Amino acid sequence: MALADGAYPDWSTLIVEGPVEVPDLRGRAWFEWSATVQAGEPVHPHER
Repeated sequence: MALADGAYPDWSTLIVEGPVEVPDLRGRAWFEWSATVQAGEPVHPHER
């Protein structure tokens, strides 16, 4: 996975939140999670 500017995710910053219970129109429960991760510095091909 890479971002448009060439940066890559810094997985050490991964934060997952949840689950959050969300009822649907019929009253059934759904569970949702959200995740965020920071992007690191762009990696240049000769530095890999």
